[in-house]
Amino acid sequence: MKKAAVLQSGFLTTSDAEMKRTPPEESEDRVKSIILGKLSTGDVNPFLYVKSINDVFVEYQSDGTLMQKFDYREKVLKAVKDCIPEGNFLEWCRLQEDSPYLSAMHKRMVRETLLYVFTGKQRLYPMESMARILTTRNTTEADRSFEYKVTALWRECTSGNGNLKEVVSSWCSKPGGFSDMLYFFAIVFGKHEGLVNI
Repeated sequence: MKKAAVLQSGFLTTSDAEMKRTPPEESEDRVKSIILGKLSTGDVNPFLYVKSINDVFVEYQSDGTLMQKFDYREKVLKAVKDCIPEGNFLEWCRLQEDSPYLSAMHKRMVRETLLYVFTGKQRLYPMESMARILTTRNTTEADRSFEYKVTALWRECTSGNGNLKEVVSSWCSKPGGFSDMLYFFAIVFGKHEGLVNI
């Protein structure tokens, strides 16, 4: 198995796309870290993000009409492929079980995403809110008690084998699905400003 890297969101990736480290922590974040009980061990946050998905998301934030343009949608799809280079979304979901940062909220996000993609069930938390709720911290006993049976859920929702093309096709067939997919990948694989890791 390929070695996994920890993303800034706390999820894991085996992507070999261009990765960037988050910039040095600002002094205000250092103060917050100390107040929250985390000792700063250096000037650089060690977590990574995928540059291509981050770039297309930043572009979208500056011009909401881009979603209507074919060239832009093509860039998003290529960036999604950068995030899951093996082309299997189910395997990526299973990989998360090895993350030391897989909190109950991370599990809920994956679960709600799978239900939305395959059944159209609306999320409890909109994707825009999830970025603010999701934090990167070591898991707790409460996190571990929240079940993450992604394979069983997958089988309940679809007969597919996890092929990324099929997942993207199902995702984009939902009303607002393309935007939802972009937000998901930006939250999971992108850069998060002002995130304080505990």
